[in-house]
Amino acid sequence: MTARVKSIVSKKGLKVNPETQLLEDVVDLVFIEHYMAGFAAQHPEYDEAKWLPIIRKTWQKMSPHAREFALSGGIKLPEALVPLILKAIK
Repeated sequence: MTARVKSIVSKKGLKVNPETQLLEDVVDLVFIEHYMAGFAAQHPEYDEAKWLPIIRKTWQKMSPHAREFALSGGIKLPEALVPLILKAIK
């Protein structure tokens, strides 16, 4: 059990281990809904060129189900960043 949890937490098998992917999805969705706006406020020097790769990297780590969940209203996207998020994922 300990080895299994260690593997999941260390993100081994991302995209192939359902438990690891679930943890990654939760982390990314929580970041987007609860922390992304605060992170943006702490980094006013970040322009669009800096933000797009950050959002894309986060989005790519998520499963298709988590992406659909985020876009369908399953989480509240940070309103000020919605245009940037949509631009990054298209």
